[in-house]
Amino acid sequence: MAIKVSNQSSVAFTAMLKASSGSRLAVMEKLQKYVDDMQDVALESSSASNNSLALIFAAQEDSHEEGTFHLWQRYRNAQDMLKAQEHVTSKIFYEEIRPSLSQPVALATYDCRADGSISPCCVPFGPKGEGGMDDATGAAKMAAGAAAKQTMKVDDGLLR
Repeated sequence: MAIKVSNQSSVAFTAMLKASSGSRLAVMEKLQKYVDDMQDVALESSSASNNSLALIFAAQEDSHEEGTFHLWQRYRNAQDMLKAQEHVTSKIFYEEIRPSLSQPVALATYDCRADGSISPCCVPFGPKGEGGMDDATGAAKMAAGAAAKQTMKVDDGLLR
């Protein structure tokens, strides 16, 4: 008997926040309020359209590094992710949390596949690849490495 397997994927959006010295509890409180508020936003969108904006919206403190927090969000698609990030609640959170952090917020997106695996980090804009040796040696066949690859064929007959 054949079993139908879904090929639908979803989008994961992660953020890593590092509290500055002495602001760990303040960051924790603001992060918990943000999670609660965004879960309310998701419920409101669910009742309005029968689809929750966020499938998962959760945060936790890193178990190995006190003061480092991880925010995990999962959406049906990139459009829902964009709506959530453009929501006034998100904008207010990031503006209010910024002074309490020791470094910029680290953001990443992933494609969550139907089989439960996630893709490598997605880079929707800017240069692709890791740079460094790949670009210098032309291993990536793009960026600065494009200059290392011969792009035209020389006909020796024309040089005589």
